[in-house]
Amino acid sequence: SGKSEQAWRLADRYALKVLSAEALLSEAIEKAAGIQYGRITQQQFERGTWSSKELTRLGQKALSKLNRGGEVDDDVYAGLVIAGIHRIKEANDLLAERQADPDASVD
Repeated sequence: SGKSEQAWRLADRYALKVLSAEALLSEAIEKAAGIQYGRITQQQFERGTWSSKELTRLGQKALSKLNRGGEVDDDVYAGLVIAGIHRIKEANDLLAERQADPDASVD
């Protein structure tokens, strides 16, 4: 089996997170297209987390390049990985908050 499949198997076995640049790029482009075509409002965008906003920004950059027939720049891929790491941290922080105060309301 391939590297991605092995990564997912290890993640399942050891309760780890997998960062896939390909999956992050796809998500980022989908977010950018959602803004571009009005499926995501400015208000929805503003309520997003830092990582969600950064994925959208990087998706816009990648989509612009791809629409002109170019390739996605390495700095976009690096930014996607950084945003993915931040998203994991945001999720872990939220989980820690909920564990510290299980009676707190959930938004």
